[in-house]
Amino acid sequence: MQVRIDKRGRLTLPKNLRDQLGMKAGDQFEWIVRGMALQMRPVDGADRGKGEKADSQ
Repeated sequence: MQVRIDKRGRLTLPKNLRDQLGMKAGDQFEWIVRGMALQMRPVDGADRGKGEKADSQ
């Protein structure tokens, strides 16, 4: 899946991905830099709904 950064530096996660991971407006995430890759994960204590399955990957 590919997304673009807009001229203001924002990324938009596709709705099907947000739905699959149980993300909703107001959820908080942190970015982790791993070499030239970014990993995004919920802030501890965040309610992730059905997206908790993603931790097992």
